[in-house]
Amino acid sequence: MGGGVQPPRLGAAGTRNASLIAVTFAVSFGVWSPVPVIAQQIDGVALTKCLTANAAGEHLAAMKRMIVAAINDDSEALKTASTTYGIAIINTAVTNCGIREMQLFDPAFKDAVGRYGQKLGEKVIADAFAKIGQ
Repeated sequence: MGGGVQPPRLGAAGTRNASLIAVTFAVSFGVWSPVPVIAQQIDGVALTKCLTANAAGEHLAAMKRMIVAAINDDSEALKTASTTYGIAIINTAVTNCGIREMQLFDPAFKDAVGRYGQKLGEKVIADAFAKIGQ
């Protein structure tokens, strides 16, 4: 079989609703960060590192639910899990990474969240294979 099993690319699933989630979260809760901003313009690499450093169990649990829903072709469960995941990521970005409300609309935010989602999805898959001794 050459090359082994490739983990699915999950960045799109994790960010598909990012704009809608960001708008809903920002408008509903009026988020303003007391933490110093990473930079006026988002440094995507720094944000991805910050999200990784502040990864919460709820991020991993939501990613697992997204993967299971995707495998089962359950669009409603995928939508729910994506929303839960997105809100948790936005909360972490605002609370721990210094992202401000208006930065949620920056394409660099979406890109950084996509990279983080990719890493998180790869971790879920790697952990699953480790459990079966692969």
